[in-house]
Amino acid sequence: GYKTTAYIYKNKKKIFNHLENISQYFESHLNLFFLQKGLKIKIYRFKSLLRIIFTNNEVLNRTQPDFFENKVKNNIKKFKSYLKLKKIYLSTNGLIFFSYATKMKDIEFLVRTIKEASIKSFKQELSGKAK
Repeated sequence: GYKTTAYIYKNKKKIFNHLENISQYFESHLNLFFLQKGLKIKIYRFKSLLRIIFTNNEVLNRTQPDFFENKVKNNIKKFKSYLKLKKIYLSTNGLIFFSYATKMKDIEFLVRTIKEASIKSFKQELSGKAK
């Protein structure tokens, strides 16, 4: 335990910069995609902690997403099932955590797969919009 803590302390700038960079990339690329496609999905981020929310409504507390997402719960199930087929597990609360071991190629794969899942699962929102 001591060696791990000492390593993190010694390398904290490098570790936290990496986590910040990949988290920001993930958030910005997906939110831009969702906005361009007119999808009611948003990534919220605090440092390297992320959460996917299936609504365009502003979320001010922990219970609001559950209320807003109730209308699209079948789409959310399809979304999560698609991700699971691609060996990506999304927790029931939509929280996403990255580690220092997460590489940019992993993030790019994740972004690409979430884009595919969102298009396949929320097709009705795309009707009349550019695909």
